[in-house]
Amino acid sequence: MAKTATTNVTEQLSKSVKTVDASLWWEPFNAVLTELENASVSSELPPTLERKLKDNHAWFLDTLSQFRSPNQKSREALDSSCIRIASHELNIQPELKDAALKISCILCLDEVQSYIVVKRSLERNSAADSMHPDFLNLVMLDYYIERQCLLKCTRQILMHALYFGSQLEGASVVLEGAQRLISDGLEYKLLSIFQDLLSSNYPEQMDFDLYTLWAEETLIEDNLILEILFLLYYESFCTCDAKCWKKLCALYEGIVTGSYNFQKLEISPEAVRSIYYAKVQLLFILIESLNLENLLQMLHDNVSFRQGSIGFSETEIQEIDTMISSFNAFEAKEVGPLILTWAVFLCLINSLPEKEENNLLTEMDHMGYVRQAFEASSLGYFLEILGSDTLKYSDGPLAGYKSVLRTFISAFIASYEISLQFEDDHLKLILDILCKIYQGEENLCIQFWDRDSFIDGPVRCLLSNLEGEFPFRSIELLRLLSALSKGAWPSECVFVLFLSSLQYTESGVLVLLLRLSQELHMQNLEELVTILDLLSRLVNFNTAICYSLMKTWNCFHNEELTEGNQQKYVRFDVVEIVCGMLKSLSPSVNGTVMTSMAVNILTKMLRCQPSRVAAMAMKGNIFDVALRTNLFDVSSNNLSSGSWLLSGRLAKMLLIDCEQSDCSMTLSVLDFTANLLETGLETDTVLALIVFSLQYVLVNHEFWRYKVKTARWKVTEKVLEVMKKCISSISYCQKLGEVVRDIMLSDSSIHSAVFRIVCTTTPSLENLYLSRVFDILDIEGLQLAISSGFEVLASMISSFSKESPSLLGLYQAILSPMTKPIPVTAAAISLISYSRDTKIQLGAARLLSVLFNADFSQSYTYSNSGLGLDDKQVVNFRKSISCILSQQPPLNEDLTIATLKLLTSAACNQPAFLTAVIAPKEYLSSQVHNASERQPKKIENDALDSTGESPSYAILQYLYKSEDLLIRKPNMLMCLLNFLKALWQGAPQFSKTLEHLKFADNFWRQLTNPLVLIPSNQHEFSDKLTEKELQNLAYRYQYLSNIFDILGYEVFMQKKLMHAEIVNQISRSPTNGAEKTEESKFTKNESLKEIISTWSKSSLSDLIKACVSWEYDDISHTRAKAAVALFAVHAMMKVRSGDSGSLSVSLVERSVTLSQKLCKLPAFSELLTQYAERGYSGGLELENLILSDIFYHIQGELDGRSIDNRPFKELLQFLMDSRFLDGYKYQHDDNCLTDIKSAYQYDTVRLKADLGSDIWDLLVLKESKEVAETLLLCLQDVNSRMLHANSKLSALRGLVTLLYMHEDNLTQDETSTGLKISEQVVSSCIDHIIQSLHATLASLSNLADAGEDALDFLTAQAELLLLLVRSVNANIAQPSCVSILKTSGYGLKVLGGCRPSRAVGTAITFLLMLILGSVESTFKDLHLSVASGIETVEASAEASNSSLGLLPVLCSYIEHPEHCTLSLAGIDLILKGFSSPATWFLVIQKHLPLAHIVQKLQDITDSKTVPVILKFLLNLARVRQGAEMLLNAGILASLRILLSDSSEGGPSSVIQGERIFSNVSDKTDKSQSIWGLSLAVLTAIIQSLGDRYTGVVDYVMACIVEKAPLVFYYISAPDFPTDGHENKRARALKSNISLSELKETQNTLGLICVLAGHWNSWRKLLQNMESQLREKSIHFLAFISRATQRPGESPRGDAPLLCHPVLKEEFEWYKKPSFVNSRNGWFALSALGCKLDVKFAPLSSRTTALVLKDNASLSPQTHLSDLVAIDIYKIAFLLLKFLCIQAESAATKAEEVGFVDLAHFPELPMPDILHGLQVSPLQIFIFDPLIMFLSYDTISNFTSKLVWLYAITMWRIQRQFKCIFKRY
Repeated sequence: MAKTATTNVTEQLSKSVKTVDASLWWEPFNAVLTELENASVSSELPPTLERKLKDNHAWFLDTLSQFRSPNQKSREALDSSCIRIASHELNIQPELKDAALKISCILCLDEVQSYIVVKRSLERNSAADSMHPDFLNLVMLDYYIERQCLLKCTRQILMHALYFGSQLEGASVVLEGAQRLISDGLEYKLLSIFQDLLSSNYPEQMDFDLYTLWAEETLIEDNLILEILFLLYYESFCTCDAKCWKKLCALYEGIVTGSYNFQKLEISPEAVRSIYYAKVQLLFILIESLNLENLLQMLHDNVSFRQGSIGFSETEIQEIDTMISSFNAFEAKEVGPLILTWAVFLCLINSLPEKEENNLLTEMDHMGYVRQAFEASSLGYFLEILGSDTLKYSDGPLAGYKSVLRTFISAFIASYEISLQFEDDHLKLILDILCKIYQGEENLCIQFWDRDSFIDGPVRCLLSNLEGEFPFRSIELLRLLSALSKGAWPSECVFVLFLSSLQYTESGVLVLLLRLSQELHMQNLEELVTILDLLSRLVNFNTAICYSLMKTWNCFHNEELTEGNQQKYVRFDVVEIVCGMLKSLSPSVNGTVMTSMAVNILTKMLRCQPSRVAAMAMKGNIFDVALRTNLFDVSSNNLSSGSWLLSGRLAKMLLIDCEQSDCSMTLSVLDFTANLLETGLETDTVLALIVFSLQYVLVNHEFWRYKVKTARWKVTEKVLEVMKKCISSISYCQKLGEVVRDIMLSDSSIHSAVFRIVCTTTPSLENLYLSRVFDILDIEGLQLAISSGFEVLASMISSFSKESPSLLGLYQAILSPMTKPIPVTAAAISLISYSRDTKIQLGAARLLSVLFNADFSQSYTYSNSGLGLDDKQVVNFRKSISCILSQQPPLNEDLTIATLKLLTSAACNQPAFLTAVIAPKEYLSSQVHNASERQPKKIENDALDSTGESPSYAILQYLYKSEDLLIRKPNMLMCLLNFLKALWQGAPQFSKTLEHLKFADNFWRQLTNPLVLIPSNQHEFSDKLTEKELQNLAYRYQYLSNIFDILGYEVFMQKKLMHAEIVNQISRSPTNGAEKTEESKFTKNESLKEIISTWSKSSLSDLIKACVSWEYDDISHTRAKAAVALFAVHAMMKVRSGDSGSLSVSLVERSVTLSQKLCKLPAFSELLTQYAERGYSGGLELENLILSDIFYHIQGELDGRSIDNRPFKELLQFLMDSRFLDGYKYQHDDNCLTDIKSAYQYDTVRLKADLGSDIWDLLVLKESKEVAETLLLCLQDVNSRMLHANSKLSALRGLVTLLYMHEDNLTQDETSTGLKISEQVVSSCIDHIIQSLHATLASLSNLADAGEDALDFLTAQAELLLLLVRSVNANIAQPSCVSILKTSGYGLKVLGGCRPSRAVGTAITFLLMLILGSVESTFKDLHLSVASGIETVEASAEASNSSLGLLPVLCSYIEHPEHCTLSLAGIDLILKGFSSPATWFLVIQKHLPLAHIVQKLQDITDSKTVPVILKFLLNLARVRQGAEMLLNAGILASLRILLSDSSEGGPSSVIQGERIFSNVSDKTDKSQSIWGLSLAVLTAIIQSLGDRYTGVVDYVMACIVEKAPLVFYYISAPDFPTDGHENKRARALKSNISLSELKETQNTLGLICVLAGHWNSWRKLLQNMESQLREKSIHFLAFISRATQRPGESPRGDAPLLCHPVLKEEFEWYKKPSFVNSRNGWFALSALGCKLDVKFAPLSSRTTALVLKDNASLSPQTHLSDLVAIDIYKIAFLLLKFLCIQAESAATKAEEVGFVDLAHFPELPMPDILHGLQVSPLQIFIFDPLIMFLSYDTISNFTSKLVWLYAITMWRIQRQFKCIFKRY
């Protein structure tokens, strides 16, 4: 029983998995073909491709026979659930199985192979399914495409082998593969397959509607096989023997006579063309196989039949002759050419030496064959073949076919001695055939003019005969020469022949020009067309000839040329003649042909001499532009507004050209328009042509009738090219550009025309291939038009994006869902998936990128519905993106880069759309929760798994290859990193995608791996580096920049997440499960921490040093300016001499303008005078002489010889400052789509085009070439340096951003990020940055006008230095501090001489901040006496001198509003650092703009500057001379105004006298209020001046009286928490205070104490306030005292005073430990109130979350709490001091009058208050038993003693407080 069960299981398993023959499997050959076509023939194939060629050898050999017929085993295999084919497995789906069986029956194809075809077809056509109505058509088409790709692969292998076969060294896999194919019998296998195809019948099971498809595809396979056979014989891979030749001949006979089923396939126009093409191919194969070339060689070398080798024996020739003799050319015209070829073959054999030995061959009647062929017009059949579109538009070797015909015609001429005496009709026919053969084939033309080419010898003899007849029979000669002129060298041979070889008294060119000018009047159209055709070809193929033709041709005649003309010396100008001809041609077919040629000639000449040709064309008005009639009808751009219309003649000719010709005239006119635009010409004619092209041709051409159907798409492509030229010209053609831009943006008909071109979908284009209506050339033309249309729209949006109002209409039209036939965006999104044409995909991707990136895109939220997309379209779009990115290696790198830019643009501007594309719900669920199941499956499933479809998965694959990409494809890697950076910038929208990326294996390690490698492999900038190497170096720095930014964003995000999590933990008690979840989440970030920790310890120092160095070379910029000046002078000289050469019109105009300005300069006039004094004649010649001298002076300057002559030096400086080439500077756009070249300064590509660099090699322009090349080299050097500098700047900025994220913990352990830098590394980096910063400043000091790039780099250097200085908490070594001070001071001096700008201001700000940090560190170290001995003294002296040296330059920046605050702060710190004011006072007195400072005090709106000013004035006021300066500057009045203004914005509760602080955020604006600092300044002034300035005291007291409410407010005691039922919030509000308010209270009490010491003034002015002052003072003392006695009374442990950290430095103090370490008195109480308030924690990004967690339950003592306690004791000291002064004043008064006035005696504090003020925290105990007797009950008896004891007690307490203050 068990055995039976086991058997059943085994049977079921074997039934579920079936193994079939491994040969049934094949890899898709379309991919292999693409790789072969893209592979370079000059290098070895990629290893993967070589492996594919070896693995598929059997398929390339057997080709179509590898597709098997149906068989039972395969049929049974489909009944299983899975099929195993070698290493591949297929899961069988029932619906696909049924379709496969049906396809198998129709195509007679193996069932398993049918299933493979069906499955792949569904995967390729994502929009179709097995129920689709066209499903069978799609599958059949895909099947035949696969078969044809297989044949094309075999053909491509042979093509590659041709190249390697010509190389002598080394072997090649592809060559070995081709040789193996030949040796294995490829020839015979192909013949067998071809014969089978010829005999194939209509499949009985096939529906009739599929028959056409079957027939056409079968014929395509026939032709592909014939192409391979022709290649085998033509390229001598193998030799066609007689047996094979006879077999081919029999096949040919059967085809032409209808013996095969071939003729039955003529059921469609495409099938008819394919059959015709097959006949022609087979005929060429037969002709080639006769080896006529060998026979000509034997005849040439006088070799006999027996000595030579022609491949056929005498007997075999007889057998073939028997076959040929049975043919009848009259029954089948196709055999006539073969009969004629056989006749030539026999004639050549009979012409060989020793022909008498071959009696049998000589008896063959070859003349009979010739007569039969001529009677059947067989030569005409050859001409028909050459003229047919079938041959012209085929993929076959057209040059090879023409070469075979060339050999035949040459042999025919040699055999029958064809000469000019030959029958005219036949001679004309032969010449026509020769013209068709050589026309367009450069290789054949080169062979013809090569005298060693024996094959062309007979044709050359015929040409020589025609030369002898010139100028008679000139048409035949000119037509043949036109055909023989293809290419530079052949056209030169033709031109030389006309110049010297023709037997005529004048040059042949002059004869042609004479004929051309005469025929204009005689209307001999045939000769006119022939001459124009020849000239057109000559100027097209050879620029030197074009340039030579443009010279003036002079002819001397001994007789009159025309009646009545007496001139014998005639001048001919080709341009003038052509322009005159264009003006006179009428609308006709011949007129359009000649117009096409003439315009083409002008276009080519326009490139040689733009200025001259453009001027003559405009003067001749060749297109009949209507001149404006109103002279005042001129727009603001000097272009007439009413002259945009051309005459109707041009429009009529265009219609004739399209309907009756091949649209060549239309194309030439459009091409001429585009070239006119490139010259920079801005006239009414150019504008008229543009308007005509856009508003007439573009809008209407799709509705024209075309004689040549494919010409329609050529017109579309050309007019779109004109449109692109218009868009690009707008940036530099200001006058013309304004009008053209308005037309292109506002004309809806133009928009609609472009939309109709591009608005289609991928399924629509795919269906065209199934349709029988559309020809393949039409489809290809449509595809090219669509890609161009996308480029136009993308260019319009990107170029016009800055013109937002004008662009709105176009933008709305593009986004409108009403656009017909479909919206543009929907079309672009659909066509991203059109993999047949990568250009369309590329254009669609670029259009979507610029759409998302445009300014208007911010006002649109692109949801799926907003773009007109349903879920299926989004999924298809996502699959398309994944498919493009998943191609490894990329099939099209530009497409991959464009796709990455598309994703980046969407991430930056349209995150909602990108989220829908890259992170759909099903993808998120499968990726986030199943991260462990990401391994790709080896089994081919129904569709791609979610991972394979995911763009993020493809992104990861590129990232894993980052090291390789960094070396080979840095631009692609940059686009990848830009996309990742955009994702991290928008982290909240892409959180799930980021999780998937970050949690992938080794993501962070792969991302940062090159980061570690770069410093060790870094190359410095060098002039020896090539442009490619410089770009790669720039890419490396850009890579660093992006990595730094990504890490910075990630660190910031992790800090925020950690902070939010701990805040949540404080506010609630999380469950254990939640804690574990979050803990595991942060644990996943450990890899990043480890990586950052590793490279921060090992590589960060090298990175900083690599990024911070600045290789700025002012010499290169100066040299570039000199090169521009040299070129400008050279251009002036050329233009003034009338030879503008190849310079564009715009450059000529600039040269003329600059020349006029130069000649008007005083220095130029001075030189004119000097030269005139030396005997030179004046006028234009003298000016030209001076220009020549200027040129050589500048040339000497470039060679290193400076100019000593002052006038020449001034002229050079003028030229260098002239901005001659500023129009070629790039307009830098900072967006996510710009590439690395956007950092270039000059557009050298456009400049080269305007210079006409393509004709520099002409001998006459040798000097111009040298000057222009020098200019371009200098500009390219500037570009390279700019690129390198900007890339390094971006890396430096990224590094700064990353370090900012760790600013609070750079030198400490950071648990969240792992970044820790040792202080030694920081110190080393600081020293290196200082050196680099000084070097940058030294470079800037030599510049008259510093560039923004240099200033930006300087700013970044200073910012990084400042960041590192702050990171060590200003604990910098003294030498480093001194260096920073010196360098910063030097920098301020350098920048002070620069032109004010934003960049200069930013750099100055950072230098001032550096000074602040360095000064603080310097004097901190000196005061703490960190070192000792001589070194300390020397360091102290150097630091002091450096600091003093900064005072003048700092004073100079005070009057700059943006630098006033930092300058004053720096000066203030420096002044505080010196113990004696004598060291700095004289400097301050001389340089300080005190009046400006005092005046600025009145600006209360500047809340940041006024406190800094007050602090500085406080420091100055402490010096007597400083106080006097302040008085003289009017400080008292300014302070009074300031206090008056500031009180208006004071606390609203002042009136009520309550101490309530309404808004904590108000206290974050400034560290101390204006009130407190103002009082401190007044206090210092009074103390410094002493008793001599009583008026000052009275003035201040008067101010105090005015501000009495504020005074009482600041000395009011906070409310002590009560034990009542008040809520917690109310108690907190009443006792909440800040450090700044404590300082204000101190300053208020300090001034009161000082003023109280002036008793006389006090009694006079403040006597009314003193009672209230004493009362509030005692209350405050009571609050301080009672608090120390109550800490144990409150069960809640409430703090008597709340002082939460609010400011930045308060948070820093809060995180530091206590420095007093006492738990007594206010040192313990303040700790209770100095907790971190959770709701204010987000105000500080640097708050450590760990501290938050700790403070949830504990109240540790901190540095902040100690400071609060000390401030409380300081207030107590001042309160006691004030009360002591009051008591002393009362006692003194009592002594003076002799009695105590008890009614006015000062109030006294209670004894318990004094006990509470004992400073027990410091263990300084005071106990005086007399204090025990102090009570109000005994005052009457012991008044005087009480006063004395009271004073003594408070004095002792004050003394204790002084000890505290001295100690801390």
